Amino acid sequence: MDKIGCVIVTYNPDVAVFERNITAVMPQITDCVVVDNGSVNSDQIRAISDHFGASFLPLKENIGIAAAQNRGFQMLQDRDDVWGLTLDQDSVIPDDMIASFCSTTQILDQSAGLLAPVYLDTAWTAKQAETISPRASLEPRRNKMLISSGSLIRVEAWHAVQGFDESLFIDMVDYDFDEKLLLAGYELWQFPSIVMRHSVGDVVHRPWLRRALLIGSGDLLADHSAFRQFYIYRNSMIFAKRYGNPGRFTLFLKTLIATRRIFAYPEKKKKFRAAFKGIRAGFAYDVTRDVKFQSTMAHIEDYAGQTSKSCDS
Repeated sequence: MDKIGCVIVTYNPDVAVFERNITAVMPQITDCVVVDNGSVNSDQIRAISDHFGASFLPLKENIGIAAAQNRGFQMLQDRDDVWGLTLDQDSVIPDDMIASFCSTTQILDQSAGLLAPVYLDTAWTAKQAETISPRASLEPRRNKMLISSGSLIRVEAWHAVQGFDESLFIDMVDYDFDEKLLLAGYELWQFPSIVMRHSVGDVVHRPWLRRALLIGSGDLLADHSAFRQFYIYRNSMIFAKRYGNPGRFTLFLKTLIATRRIFAYPEKKKKFRAAFKGIRAGFAYDVTRDVKFQSTMAHIEDYAGQTSKSCDS
């Protein structure tokens, strides 16, 4: 079997949840890298990592999830791992998840760049679970937008698209990475039969306010800090400008319309200010002047062209 590593990124985690996370994953993989983004409880994270035999990479400050994931994947590449599992600190995978991935035909397909489970949050209602993570069929399906946590990523594919975009810092990092994989010629697969427990924020249940804000019962009210609100809105606009098709702009418009959800959250003024600062920064972003992104796109175009020629020969 190909070597499968794992990268877990931590930032001030609930230690008990992190321990459940690493307990679940360690028996299933070859090796694990825990990249800590300057947590106040880094000593505890190190102790747990050491106990389970995971490598621990402490960073002096929070450099963002994209940069932390790149540091971890570089270590996996150096160790000749073929696949790398990305996990948030609060995601807990099922005991047979890696074995389930390894039993698929897709894992043997060189065009498969990413394999992902569906995810559920225990705080969701049944209707939210079906709306957000539908499982009408248990057959594997191609999916163009998959979150990074729980994703099994081909290390060669990560390298081919020059990794995760560190300028995005946190939100939309996964969707940006997905888009680059697709442009490079890779396929993204999701398996509804594999279910991971994952938290997408502090879920808010306020039925009367939901009705007043015209938010459907299947839609999610997930509270995030003002810090996160800035990146959610800025990066949604950047994402739409980068990839430019109507579906991507629709995502941004939905995000913009979703600002009304902030009325349901605490610290409304602070979060509204952060959201509109993000929108302003997103509008100011000029994709043609983003030298790093343009360089990455040229690299991916060249890679896709070489791969296509190789397949034709």
